[in-house]
Amino acid sequence: MTGRAWFTTAMLLSAAIGGGWLVGVAARARTAVAVVPVAAPDDPDVTQAAGVRIDGPRVGSARTGDTNWEGGAVPVLRIFGDYECGACQALDVEAGDSLRALAAAGRLTLIYHHRPLRTHTRGSVAAAVAYCGAAAGRAGAVHVALQRSVQVWSSSDDPLEPMLAAAARAGAPADSVAECLSQNRMADRVAADRRLAAALNVVAVPTVFLDGSRLEFRSFAALLAHVADRAAKPGAPGAGPPT
Repeated sequence: MTGRAWFTTAMLLSAAIGGGWLVGVAARARTAVAVVPVAAPDDPDVTQAAGVRIDGPRVGSARTGDTNWEGGAVPVLRIFGDYECGACQALDVEAGDSLRALAAAGRLTLIYHHRPLRTHTRGSVAAAVAYCGAAAGRAGAVHVALQRSVQVWSSSDDPLEPMLAAAARAGAPADSVAECLSQNRMADRVAADRRLAAALNVVAVPTVFLDGSRLEFRSFAALLAHVADRAAKPGAPGAGPPT
């Protein structure tokens, strides 16, 4: 091999190695997750805001008797979102099914808190419908139905009609949901979610809390990997819901 050929080969190898290093750095940056501890709010009205429990064991419960389970408190994932928020929809598309599967398997308690942006007036209505769906025993199904039909009801002159239709397809009868909405009690729960968001300084959505910490993530894949790892190790230090 000539000197020029050796030089060319060396440069190509150097570029490949350097490029690989840059790709690795970029990948690590995209998958970084920062865990930021938060203090529990003092307002009892705020601390009692339960959100919509999509699935999973009750908060504070533990699972035993499973040989694949290390024991300890089941982690609690709280997502603050808005059904009209594009980033919230992207989170559900990329990670929602996997998070719900972890919850259905009893390895995660998944709770959705509604934090509709003030410019998203229909998001508040959808949040109340979601609470009514939970009251009908169809929390997860109605949540998913509202997420998947957002393009329909967000562009409708009467958004409530397609929302009720989505709830009905998810197993929550439209008439019972409409009756629930007429009592305004679910609007109060949405307001409680707003107070909890304010107490936790949630100014943008989606914002995610795992047990007593806020998760800052660079990609939804990174978030899912972090939560899945934590769900596999419930006995880890700091496990359990905030008090």
